[in-house]
Amino acid sequence: MSAASEPGLEEQEPYRWPVPPEGGWTADDLDRIPGLPPHTALIDGSPVFMSPQRKFHTRAM
Repeated sequence: MSAASEPGLEEQEPYRWPVPPEGGWTADDLDRIPGLPPHTALIDGSPVFMSPQRKFHTRAM
């Protein structure tokens, strides 16, 4: 018996990266794109994923 035929187990669609519109995204679009990490910035209309800053950064500032 395959996993797809077991009750309660359905095949999940693979994750698809969001494709930017022509001209790139705007800051207002970031609120409407599902699944983006909280530390996402836009540079020239493209999303850039930033890692959260650690305590060292806060102390250095």
